[in-house]
Amino acid sequence: MAEHLEPLLANGYRVFHDVPAEGVKKDFNLDHVAVGPDGVAVIEIKTRRKGRARPGFKDHVVTYDGKQLIWPWGEDRHGLDQTKAEADWLRKWIGQRTGLDVSLKPILALPDWWVEMKARGDVIVVNSKSVASAVAGKGTAVLTADQIDLIARQLDVLCRDVEADRCAQGLSQSIRSVYVLRLPRITAMPASPDPLDDVIALLERLRARHPLVHCLTNQVVKNFTANVLLALGAAPAMVEHADEAAEFAAMADALLVNLGTLDEPQMTAMLRAIPSANQARKPWVLDPVAVGPLTVRTHFAHEILALRPTLIRGNASEIIALAGQLGRGRGVDSGDAAEAALAAARSLAQQTGGAVLVTGPIDYATDGTKTIACANGHPLMTRVTGVGCAQGAVAAACAAVSTSSLSAAVAAATLMGVAGDLAARVSTRPGSFAAALLDALDQLDADTLRREAKIS
Repeated sequence: MAEHLEPLLANGYRVFHDVPAEGVKKDFNLDHVAVGPDGVAVIEIKTRRKGRARPGFKDHVVTYDGKQLIWPWGEDRHGLDQTKAEADWLRKWIGQRTGLDVSLKPILALPDWWVEMKARGDVIVVNSKSVASAVAGKGTAVLTADQIDLIARQLDVLCRDVEADRCAQGLSQSIRSVYVLRLPRITAMPASPDPLDDVIALLERLRARHPLVHCLTNQVVKNFTANVLLALGAAPAMVEHADEAAEFAAMADALLVNLGTLDEPQMTAMLRAIPSANQARKPWVLDPVAVGPLTVRTHFAHEILALRPTLIRGNASEIIALAGQLGRGRGVDSGDAAEAALAAARSLAQQTGGAVLVTGPIDYATDGTKTIACANGHPLMTRVTGVGCAQGAVAAACAAVSTSSLSAAVAAATLMGVAGDLAARVSTRPGSFAAALLDALDQLDADTLRREAKIS
């Protein structure tokens, strides 16, 4: 059957074979799935030996009247109900993983039979040679290239539970994955009535537990990020090999995904680490650095957004672009005010079920319903490379010791902001400020936070 699906690859389709699925009573496989401009098709293959034909019937012809299959020897629904159920399952699964309500074609293929369709029912019935044309239909585009790629990548992750070489065709080698995605639902638990009490309690837990943060971050900021985590009381790790990233993401207490210096090997590592963290129910933070102006990272950010980060941290332009709107970012610099990104941030929080931290002169944390402002911080923080990226790692450490993604976002903004204020009082130049910031993170305590924090 696979050879009959190959022509689809030249027309923008991605084809998958033996796709594993989870049923209520038992697991099962989808024989073939095709994703392309005309939508998504599930192809179920059923073979049947020819029997003695009744008078007036040809022994090689089966007729579909829209309700049942009429064989030369009798009538039944052989394969029809199964194909429809598989299509219903896949449509629901795609919706859960991507948020898309896709058009699904249930196709039942009967090799070595001449198929006559007298009426259109819930299932399309064809012989094996007609499968490609049934999948492509009239060629009316209902999915964009980005939507096709998003669905295909999710299927590629799912298919890693079977032989990789025979599962997927048409996907780039850089996104081959080895873990099945069984995505837990991560919700944003409400913060307590006093956000400052939450921050203080969170800092105490962080220093008691020393959470291990797996940082898949950019090359420029690794050393500074590690030192920030150590100064605060967390433990950093930069495990980047693709084959180890998935293993380590499950071991660590939290995962940071920072797109600052994105390349193909790092994309592969991230695509393996995120599902592993989700499967192990470990929080992960997305820092969509420079999303908006740059195409590759923007597409990639939208893809992994479907994996539902616990917390998103970014400047206003990055948050606006991640929400699919037009931002005015220039590289890593924001051209938008933080307040202008609040609607986009709330939308992203509702989409992911987590929290969003919008950074700027005033930082804003939201879970889609409640929004909290953090007015700490100093302009010198923008003159030291890596301060913003390190805040993403701090957010991951906070998420590791909190049941509330909103509380983790508020804590990340407050801890870094208060430390920045303290550091600026002893250092007025960026070189010494970097060291002073580490010292200030180390000296944070409840009294300092109650005195310095500006949360509203």
